[in-house]
Amino acid sequence: MKKVLLFSKDFADQGGDKYYIWNNQNLTEKSAAEICDENDQIICHDYWLIAPSIVKKECRLPCNVIDIHEFSIAISGIKQNRKIRERGEIRDFLKKIPKIAHLEAEAEAEAEAEAATISAYLDIFYKKKPLNLQILTDVAKIIQVRWLELEKLAESLGELQRQNEVEIPIFNILHKNITPGIRINQENLREHKKDIEYEYYKTLKDFSNKYDLPLEDPNDQTVIDYLEYRDFDFSGISVDYMLQFVPTPDGFAEAVINLRKISASRHLLSALTLSKKYSTPVIDLFGSITSRIYFKDPVFQNISKRHRDVICPNGSNLLSYVDYDQFEVGVMAALSEDEILLSLYSGEDLYESLLEQLFGEKNQRKFAKRLFLSYAYGMKLNRISDAAHAKGVERGKVKEFFRKLTTFEKWKADLQEQFHKNGCISTSEGNFLRRNVTGQLSEKEKRSCISQVVQGTASLIFKKALLALDKIDGFRILVPMHDAVLVEHSAHLDPALLVDVFSQVMTDHFGGKIKGKASLEKFFLPKVGN
Repeated sequence: MKKVLLFSKDFADQGGDKYYIWNNQNLTEKSAAEICDENDQIICHDYWLIAPSIVKKECRLPCNVIDIHEFSIAISGIKQNRKIRERGEIRDFLKKIPKIAHLEAEAEAEAEAEAATISAYLDIFYKKKPLNLQILTDVAKIIQVRWLELEKLAESLGELQRQNEVEIPIFNILHKNITPGIRINQENLREHKKDIEYEYYKTLKDFSNKYDLPLEDPNDQTVIDYLEYRDFDFSGISVDYMLQFVPTPDGFAEAVINLRKISASRHLLSALTLSKKYSTPVIDLFGSITSRIYFKDPVFQNISKRHRDVICPNGSNLLSYVDYDQFEVGVMAALSEDEILLSLYSGEDLYESLLEQLFGEKNQRKFAKRLFLSYAYGMKLNRISDAAHAKGVERGKVKEFFRKLTTFEKWKADLQEQFHKNGCISTSEGNFLRRNVTGQLSEKEKRSCISQVVQGTASLIFKKALLALDKIDGFRILVPMHDAVLVEHSAHLDPALLVDVFSQVMTDHFGGKIKGKASLEKFFLPKVGN
């Protein structure tokens, strides 16, 4: 049986939080310890807001919680639902709970009564009105009924199995590991706070001078204007895609990315205070349509390597950082079963192989990676060959290399046809992307289709790897980084175990078609002079 958890949050953080459980018959106030001891699945909203209070009192959390809002976002398959979501704003979501589009509409009077109940509950939630247990009881009933509807919807959409086997367990594992807080090295934080303003403004000034742009962070429109003037076409292409995958003149894309990373570090460092030894970010399990894990407040994943040493272990523990090698390439090779791609992935390094074939040397790996991924996600060969030609490579060599990947091209075309025909596309275990228009696919939709399958599969494998890591006593997950994770552990544990787990999970996911690759990497750059 699933129960509903409601809470009265003490926004002054003085320990006055109250917790209530609805068990389908009664609403009962519970202690934090009793909440943690619950064996039944618990449905709630805004779990991120109350979980730290439970940890503060009990140093643990209940083991099986579902955030109904997070669940609804995860199964929707609609990009806009993620973009418009704002944490802390439960009003709109709760008001939408009574209406699920394709379900039978409720009687108007009943709907109005529910809306009034929800409005009264929100006044209580935000401390505008005193606690009313009858209102809480009525809202718990509404949430329980709507949960059953969402569960049926998830099953009909082919999303329920993945939710039960991967997403919900990961939701609880991450909160268990991260809600107690990430330890901050206050000495390093103080040093970085002192230096970051100079570093940021120097980088900004150098960027402004080199590219003749205003002395301010370049927004997306600035990037578009700068590149369109140089004959770059943004039709159906996002700024993020252009910066990540399209080679640009004079290192412009790399410079924008670097400036944005330093700017992100500046924001994160300003958000961390020297008076607190620990920081607890908000966990966003479905931070993208491909279900990547993101942190908010603060965004540890955006911090540059030179500033990552603000994170430190507890006591004599150590930090280790395990990273998937050529993750997306491996996923593409396994899914497409392209023999050439499989062979390249099974070698030492696909990007170095590409460099050797095109350039005859291996010292431009970042450029080779950008070249390959721009091809993989749909850039036209003419544009790719132009970019390579600017680096001194014959256009014909580039086209010859990529035209060999015929099976890979057919696989992409088949996915796009499926997306066009069915109006949706997914990984082998759900996580759908749904179209909101009809007709022929746009170029952007064609790229999104491939991205959904490749990056959605990568996200699924990564979460399975985190599930496997959690089963090993002594490892604590701290910061997931899309295809890598920072882990805290005692000194007697061999971090090579992390590599074994990551590699094996990827191998198992594809039934042995490929052998997963992972390695231990440096999480932060050593200080100059060390």
